[in-house]
Amino acid sequence: MSYAAMKTFRILLALLALAASPLLAQDSGYKGVQRSPGSIDLSGMPAKGLAELSCKWDLWPNRFVDPAVAAKGAAPYEATVPSHWDSLGIPGLVSTGYATYHLQVLGLPRDRILGLRIRSPLSAARVFVDGAQVLSIGQPSSDPATDRPRWDSQIVVLGPRQSDRLDLVIHVSNYVDFSGGLNTPLVLGDYKAIMATRTDLITLEMMEVGALAIVGFYSLLLFSFRPSELYSLFFGLLAFIFAFRTLCYDEFLLLFLFPQLPFEALFRSSYLTFSLPFFLLAAFFRSLFPRFFPAWLLLAFSAFSFAYSAFIVFAPMHSVALSLATTLKLALLALLIAIIVLVRALVARSPGSVLLLVGFAVFALSAMNDILMVGGSIHGIYVVPFGTILFFLTLSVMITRNSAIAMRTRMIVMVDREKPRLVLSEKGLSAAEIAYSMALLAGRNVKTIAADFEVSESTVRNSLARAYAKLQVQSMSSFLSLASKYEVLAQASPESAQGA
Repeated sequence: MSYAAMKTFRILLALLALAASPLLAQDSGYKGVQRSPGSIDLSGMPAKGLAELSCKWDLWPNRFVDPAVAAKGAAPYEATVPSHWDSLGIPGLVSTGYATYHLQVLGLPRDRILGLRIRSPLSAARVFVDGAQVLSIGQPSSDPATDRPRWDSQIVVLGPRQSDRLDLVIHVSNYVDFSGGLNTPLVLGDYKAIMATRTDLITLEMMEVGALAIVGFYSLLLFSFRPSELYSLFFGLLAFIFAFRTLCYDEFLLLFLFPQLPFEALFRSSYLTFSLPFFLLAAFFRSLFPRFFPAWLLLAFSAFSFAYSAFIVFAPMHSVALSLATTLKLALLALLIAIIVLVRALVARSPGSVLLLVGFAVFALSAMNDILMVGGSIHGIYVVPFGTILFFLTLSVMITRNSAIAMRTRMIVMVDREKPRLVLSEKGLSAAEIAYSMALLAGRNVKTIAADFEVSESTVRNSLARAYAKLQVQSMSSFLSLASKYEVLAQASPESAQGA
């Protein structure tokens, strides 16, 4: 392995460790002991510990049961939390509807202040503890007309109590998301520990947003210096979109910045972060590897991206949510296409393809994990923010290296002013003849030029033949010999034109 390859490998290992460290540091929490459906024992929970209430709860579908009645149990069904309604197989409980959840928690310390953390019920909820309402996220209702959905992450303070048990009852309704229910685990435990965990998560998300925003600004700054490198523009915009997506989910930092933000605005803007990357990712690969990413494929990605964005803006919210499953499958297909393009570029030894393939592979694996989690196929931790940061960091290294090479080449050309200039536009060459001639001087052969410009090889040869005639040379070798004696320019620079 060369020194440069070894150095790149070490950088990637360091970036991977940085991205994975928050995941390794997270505590999954005490699971408790399920005594019976609808009852869990937390007597073994550490004094400063946390417990995930991930177990079987009592469930009354399409009923809002009075908390005092629900506390007696005798529910017709049981439901594993976290889960979607659609995965329970309960008759009459489809993607939309309402239900009551109940869990009796045993073995709690009586003299300690506890905290209960609930995040993003789908898509509105009321929380009762021992019969008293302690929290409302949105306004759940049995009538879609009066239902008020909301995404949020909240913590309820539970003071010292006379008993070592409590009854937790939650009314949930959904008429917006693709399926209702409690899809994220509730966490119960020491109040200070819960607050510290949430503070850590918010800090982590702020770091993710900051890192992605810095990468975005840096890429746009590179584009401002070299507008011909369009991939820097698309890459920077993509980084900003992923930064905005981080604000829209998990701890919902966007609601910290704009507490009065309407739910519909949050919902539609967050879904746009799924549609717009199709275009930006395709445009990025097209501008970086035009030989392996044809124009028709860019057109297909762009058409879907803009059509789906319009659908997100104007369609009913529940219809938009239902479309997510199909979109995620298309996202998997897009990731596969991108990997194929990168592998082809790697085989052709295109500059930057190795670094880009490694970073994108990590991003693709993390995206696949999160897509399966959203679909309910697996449960675990969302890792796409860390995969995204690693991907963007590797791309930043590649873009920086490309820009440095281009700048160094430009400086060499600027220093070498001893040769007389040969301006092709002044010799009557057409735009196509100039482009093919300059590509030939850059070391490309006819076949490569034809592939890059998406024309036939005969078109390139005919255009070059006309260019040779206008330059009064007989062949390619004569043209290259002539070019070696001059500083060949496509057209005169503004400074040259003013001097003339």
